[in-house]
Amino acid sequence: MKHKKYFLIILFMLHLSSANAETTPNKTVTLSTDQLDKLINSRIDILLKERLDEILISTTKESTKTVNEQQAEYENFSIASKINTVIAFEYFLALHPKGSFSEQAKKEISYLKYSRASKENTIASYTDFINNHPDNDNTEIAIYKRAKLINTLEAYDSYISAYPDGAKTRNVLYQKARITDTVDDYNKLLKNVWPNDRNVIYYRDKAALEAAKKTGTMGAFGSFIETYPKSQWIDQAKHFYKYGYDLD
Repeated sequence: MKHKKYFLIILFMLHLSSANAETTPNKTVTLSTDQLDKLINSRIDILLKERLDEILISTTKESTKTVNEQQAEYENFSIASKINTVIAFEYFLALHPKGSFSEQAKKEISYLKYSRASKENTIASYTDFINNHPDNDNTEIAIYKRAKLINTLEAYDSYISAYPDGAKTRNVLYQKARITDTVDDYNKLLKNVWPNDRNVIYYRDKAALEAAKKTGTMGAFGSFIETYPKSQWIDQAKHFYKYGYDLD
């Protein structure tokens, strides 16, 4: 479209004109992302589609400054960055699909979409982001956060399958051990992932004491005392060893 450089300038002015606030040349109007999204969505079809050509022609007549295409792209990207919404960058890409800032605009869009998913913090929001941006820098953390919300072995395995050496692999292995809650799995963590971690030791010893309770014999508690002499649960184990433990 002719005079492309004015496109986002007009888009930005539409925001400001609808802010219902008095401004001066030295005063900046600040709108939230939600307000900007609503403003754009409400104005695009009504104004930009029906009156854009008219506005552009009018603006062009009033302006005597000629800016080359590269400068126009720079100005448009700057304005899109100030608005900082998905739709603003999408309109920038519509004008400059192969421009110098097109890749950066795509990154900004994916980042904003991830931020929105993170803010909502739901399984559905993360799934939508993952499906639409499978190779994004934030996809790994989105899969991890979704797994934590689902909190099943299968969900955590899906992360490990995609990122066996990922940034959150250690955390995932810990979460899996918390689900299985067995002495063996905690010992594997202590040996291979979190050596001497107090939190893992705490839950390992707790699981061991629970196993002794299920057996309910003096020998089971004696074995716990011998194996975990410095455990936080040692006093309970000694009590049950001395006075017995009622399984009922």
